Amino acid sequence: METTVLEFFPALEAGFDPKNYSYDKKEIPLGSYLAILDFMLWSKSGLTINCFFTLVDSHKKITLSVYRMRLS
Repeated sequence: METTVLEFFPALEAGFDPKNYSYDKKEIPLGSYLAILDFMLWSKSGLTINCFFTLVDSHKKITLSVYRMRLS
């Protein structure tokens, strides 16, 4: 699987659609679960990577953000 973090328009051109993935915390289960990483996008600031997953058991599509911490 390709694990490159994409920019927005190249992701759309590759057939990925972030609109299909929920950010709503009510739809994202707490705890541990199996998920497939579908693709990743850089945020506009470049400090965040948005990860887009499909949950294995329910096939729900969710997104979670990973933040880069700057150490001084």
